[in-house]
Amino acid sequence: MTGSLKLYIFGDETGDFAESLQRLCERRKEVLSHHFLEELNKVLRDEVRRQLRDVFPQSDPRDHSDLRVPIGNCHQLSASSVATSQDTLQLISNALTTVRVAFRIGVKVNGAAQRLSKDGDAAAAQSWTTLIMKAQKEEAIAALAQSSESKGIPKANQAYINADSKDVVSISGPPETNASLLQHSEYLQKFRTVSLDIFAPFHAQHLYRDVDVAEVLQPFSDKDEKRKLFIPVISGAGTQYSPDLDGDTLMADVVRDMLIRPLSFENVMNTVTETTTESPHKDCQIFSKENLHKEKPDYEPLNGSQKIAIVGMAGRFPNSDDLESFWCTLQQELDLHRRVHPYRFDIDAHYDPTGKKLNSSHTQYGCFIERPGLFDPPFFNISPREAYQTDPMGRLALVTAYEALEMSGSVPNRTPSSMLNRIGTFYGQTSDDWRTLNAAEKIDMYYIPGTNRAFATGRINYHFKFTGPSYDIDTACSSSFAAIQLACTSLLTKECDTTLAGGLNVMTSPDLFAGLSCANFLSITRSCKTFGDGADGFCRGDVVGTVVLKRLEDADNDQILAVVLGTATNHSSEAVSITRPHGPAQESLYRKILNQTGVDPVDVSYVEMHGTGTQAGGGTEMKSITNVFALRDQGRRQPDQLIHLGALKSNIGHGEASAGVVSLIKTVIMMQKSAITAHVGIKTTMNKRSLMT
Repeated sequence: MTGSLKLYIFGDETGDFAESLQRLCERRKEVLSHHFLEELNKVLRDEVRRQLRDVFPQSDPRDHSDLRVPIGNCHQLSASSVATSQDTLQLISNALTTVRVAFRIGVKVNGAAQRLSKDGDAAAAQSWTTLIMKAQKEEAIAALAQSSESKGIPKANQAYINADSKDVVSISGPPETNASLLQHSEYLQKFRTVSLDIFAPFHAQHLYRDVDVAEVLQPFSDKDEKRKLFIPVISGAGTQYSPDLDGDTLMADVVRDMLIRPLSFENVMNTVTETTTESPHKDCQIFSKENLHKEKPDYEPLNGSQKIAIVGMAGRFPNSDDLESFWCTLQQELDLHRRVHPYRFDIDAHYDPTGKKLNSSHTQYGCFIERPGLFDPPFFNISPREAYQTDPMGRLALVTAYEALEMSGSVPNRTPSSMLNRIGTFYGQTSDDWRTLNAAEKIDMYYIPGTNRAFATGRINYHFKFTGPSYDIDTACSSSFAAIQLACTSLLTKECDTTLAGGLNVMTSPDLFAGLSCANFLSITRSCKTFGDGADGFCRGDVVGTVVLKRLEDADNDQILAVVLGTATNHSSEAVSITRPHGPAQESLYRKILNQTGVDPVDVSYVEMHGTGTQAGGGTEMKSITNVFALRDQGRRQPDQLIHLGALKSNIGHGEASAGVVSLIKTVIMMQKSAITAHVGIKTTMNKRSLMT
């Protein structure tokens, strides 16, 4: 007979399965994996809502020459899903129902564990199951009975045999019962013991009844469609189910096996031996979970990669007109705060350290672009008159866009990703200094196109003849990162093939200085002292930055500066005020992006922090970072796996709408240079709130 006998072993899952989940998340770019994970999220959210509320047409099978036999040890649910699936699409549907059933089993056994353990909720972290190596089943049963009788342990709290093999017995029971048993039983003390990561009672015929099985199987009773068994499956008790059995009966038996019937690995092996002996196939292949994880798809996923390539960038920064001089600023550990220059505005007329004077600032300092008005109007086909009325942010947006495109090597209409109708612009901006003060002194015909925010990005599109979308976005300090996220989304949804994204901030008005001073945002002692004991607010800073983005698969022969694996945004709606940070919201965002991209927090070695330089903000952000990335309570990050922290604001001030893009540019340059720059915000000692984390 052609073909072979294939045994698929769904083995024990008593260990840490985080790595398996990690691998699954890494494969989410495959169409079916992505669909499964999205639907799985819905199923689990629905079950959490339902279960924890009280706690707080079939077609004929194809003719396969190979005989496939799933073997379910502790993983019988997975085996049954495979056995009742004719194709991959049906497997996803069955798997989602199986996850729902697994969740319900978890809720039920967790409830039993809490009822039976003296420690209640604390028992969730204590093992319920111990392997007794070389022990014999009948002798172990006698030892358990003697111990329970001598101590007067109630039936429900007694230790019991939940699994056995030829020379190993598995004992399960409440943690305190097991501890006493292992300490006082003369018989069990003869053998080596191994605790398993099982934290609730399974395979316990004295604890569960058929009514419990029925409750768990509620999702199946809600389905009108009956499932069919397509291939034989061997249960953890050693029973072989043939395709004559319907899928729903199989699932009921599987749940009964998990809750009530003890496992028998010897029976499993006997059934496997009998199956292989009687099979007409000449060879037998065995597949375990590890084999399956190592398989790689031999096709390109239809939806492509979710990765975004940065292929160009440029900017204007305090004391720096290009990327190299910006890097020198970081290398030299400079703090670039200085007194407001008279060509910006008369700081003497608007400064009052007492805060009593109306519309005054309690600081005289900021971090400024050296020559924000340096612009060549004819080069961009703009008249001097129009250029004068145009906000300096808009002018520098045009300049940095040109420089970033030049770095990327972009040539219009030469490749699919450089078609002018497929390029869009996305910039963050949160102030209108030029419009409200400077241009308003002499309004003329270019006042609207020169100062209205929409024209800052629109002018880039108009000059380069891009016909893709043009967005000017205001989300306060996160404006440029919000713009970059929208740019990435536009690429991933195939709205654009290339995007320019960034942020704009040039300070020319005293009004925001006064407003931020009144709200106690600004430091009265000059610079940003991020994470320093003297942190008392931030120092404002000029920044205009641009990055050029493409989908990674479209960055053919481009100079790839860095790759963006994912983007996400949330809001600190639970904070004590709309301007205060909220640690749990920050942690939620970090975990969301890690899960979305399939990145292990231990693999993160650098975090560029917001780091505005306030006592509350610094401590909150430091705690959220350590909770998610340090993993000190889990012992996963080893002493040699350092995580480095940095905050650019202590060098060049708070770029406000441009804070995100300039932090991104800094991090990309550090990767290019293979160097992490020193943090200059701690002038004396570290902020006590940060140290306490």
